[in-house]
Amino acid sequence: VNIAHTAPSITGFSSTKAGRSGDDGKASSHIQLTGVAEPHQIVSVFESLRPLGSVHANSSGAWAFTARNMEDGEHHFQLMGC
Repeated sequence: VNIAHTAPSITGFSSTKAGRSGDDGKASSHIQLTGVAEPHQIVSVFESLRPLGSVHANSSGAWAFTARNMEDGEHHFQLMGC
């Protein structure tokens, strides 16, 4: 029996300024990620291998996750589905 699984993927993103975070006063943003996965799959989101959280894909496989208080700059997100 072969069971094919499709890895979750990011299909879009947007960001909003969140102001300053922490004692260092660095600027931060909330980054909204959207994507697709297997229907009802749990999608775990990582940034540079640091776990940020997880979300359940809906019955169509669509999911959305907000990474909060991210420092301004370049980010590298990874996903894992289970």
